[in-house]
Amino acid sequence: MKAKHFLIALTLLLFVLGCKKNPFDYRTKYIGKWNFTVHQKSWTLNNGFNNDTTYQTVGTIKYGSESNELNFHPYENPEYKYVIILTKTDSLIGKVTDAHQSGTGKFLSKKEVKFTFKAIYLGGGWINDITGKKVK
Repeated sequence: MKAKHFLIALTLLLFVLGCKKNPFDYRTKYIGKWNFTVHQKSWTLNNGFNNDTTYQTVGTIKYGSESNELNFHPYENPEYKYVIILTKTDSLIGKVTDAHQSGTGKFLSKKEVKFTFKAIYLGGGWINDITGKKVK
């Protein structure tokens, strides 16, 4: 009888220890729907600032393809996104494909973010200062 209980306990112990655990993903607290305020400025070399506007939008932050990436969708169009790298200190670095672009920011809390993305070219450029508050 004791041997039977021992075998059952050993089997349960091996089952519990043998299960693969999912590691904690530090990006999870930021995933979801966000309300964003976008302050957008653009300029051209000849005309100076030709757009300086602020507007509200609803967007999302989703998991990126790498373990340290987030897809930052600050606009209602889900096709438009910034791919950002999230550091262990909650800082954000834009993952850009063009040497003229850059992005930096920080999660101020798990419900508040501030991010600046800019592109500066020979004839002009633009800056998007984005702040966000998490909805859910």
